Amino acid sequence: MSVRRGVLVFLVVAVFAMAVSAQIPGEAWVRIGLLAGNVTAVGVSPAYNSDTTLYAGLAGSGLWRSYDRGTTWAHLSSVPDTATITAIAFDPRYAKGASYPYGVYVATNSGYVYASFDDFTTVNSSYMHQFVNQSSGLPVPVTSLAVPTTGSWQYFLFVGTRGGGIYYSYTYGWGPGYNAASSIAGLNDTRALATGPSGQLLAAGVYTDGGPVFSYGGGTTWTYKGPAGMVNKTPTALAIAANNTDVFLTVF
Repeated sequence: MSVRRGVLVFLVVAVFAMAVSAQIPGEAWVRIGLLAGNVTAVGVSPAYNSDTTLYAGLAGSGLWRSYDRGTTWAHLSSVPDTATITAIAFDPRYAKGASYPYGVYVATNSGYVYASFDDFTTVNSSYMHQFVNQSSGLPVPVTSLAVPTTGSWQYFLFVGTRGGGIYYSYTYGWGPGYNAASSIAGLNDTRALATGPSGQLLAAGVYTDGGPVFSYGGGTTWTYKGPAGMVNKTPTALAIAANNTDVFLTVF
């Protein structure tokens, strides 16, 4: 009996030690949940101050949701458990428990975009669409999602793909109504999308010669914006500051 108790104590101490060591002493960032696995995408509710809702996608481990700032997480079966999530986006009017058309959008590296209007609680309230290369018919990875908050493309869902270009949906991702948004060669391999406070849409892609294209546009009209001298660089992330002027682009 004493041996069993000793084992129990050891196990409890070991688990406690693992939990404590997860936070590095003196670290300014607070680590929350999902400490295991490779997190590939994070989504923060537009109403986070009131609903404290977070979404996270893992490599090969599907989609997760937290209603308490990341203290506890639920694994959502509306998206395949083995999916690798590449992007998460929200309708700007979304809040916890919202219904159509205030959805949550999730993309995967196997070419799927999922739209849900009940927080991915049930499969029946979700819609999925797979994007394919128009020439080969093979699935293309979805790399990015964006939903403008204002302007003529307000609330449209834009989808960037690696090999299939950019698409948009004016039905909030529900149904097969996705339209091609760009025929620019440099955006066929789109790696990042971003929207600005004035409703503009920016995209960063890769030219066939290895250099990036950084474009500004609104749905179907795009203008090349540089930057030059970045041949063999691949865009990884894109953001527009609230001042509507500063743009940030990361590459590797």
